[in-house]
Amino acid sequence: MKIVVVGSGAVAINLAFGFATTTNFQVEIAARNPQKAKDIIDGLDLKVNISSIEKCDTNADLYIIAVSDRAIEEVFQQLTKRVSPEACIVHTSGTTSIDIFGKDANAVGVLYPLQTFTRNRIIDLRDVPFYLEAKDEHLKRVLVKAVEELEARWDWLESDKRKAIHVAAVFACNFTNYMMACANEVLHKEGLNISVLQPLIEETISKALESENPIAVQTGPARRNDSRTIYMHEAYLKNTPELKELYSIISERIMKKFE
Repeated sequence: MKIVVVGSGAVAINLAFGFATTTNFQVEIAARNPQKAKDIIDGLDLKVNISSIEKCDTNADLYIIAVSDRAIEEVFQQLTKRVSPEACIVHTSGTTSIDIFGKDANAVGVLYPLQTFTRNRIIDLRDVPFYLEAKDEHLKRVLVKAVEELEARWDWLESDKRKAIHVAAVFACNFTNYMMACANEVLHKEGLNISVLQPLIEETISKALESENPIAVQTGPARRNDSRTIYMHEAYLKNTPELKELYSIISERIMKKFE
């Protein structure tokens, strides 16, 4: 099986690395900037073919568009000018509907890895759940073969439900990470860093995942409606108005939840 991964960002590199190292598939990376992709791949000591979209293999079994959401349609149009109309093409976006490929496209779908990917950090794809969508029966078989060769968990999911998962992921992952960055900013002013919170963060995440609803294990001054402590915290943050505003907004939302 031959796979062409289009892109050179964190998602594209992780997918290319995963397929190239844990399966017997042939993998090619097609990037707008092939030299950039080559530099990354050389650093990973990974043996894959690297090309541009205009020069990629035209007979691959699967083309995976792993670019930013705003670039998916443009890249798809570039691909369709080069490959056959029957070519299997998917994108990796959590939010973008399968309809972005157009009503007349048949062998198109979605291969969405539910994970946070960061440049220069490789993740074991066997630990990543994949959500799949496809219009074509042949593509369905190709996608199942791909994820099963990875030994990854997977399920079928239509666009609206996948979008819900992506929105939830932004709250649970991206916003949570930003909150930790805010915590680190507070600590940094006192010569401390985020490591002092590691046991607390680990217990918070573990407890939330073990509960049926994380709100049931909510703690803290806002949960207790401890206005005195909240006032003292807001006073401490007076010289960082952005953090103070964020603290106040979230505290208010928590208090309303428990009225």
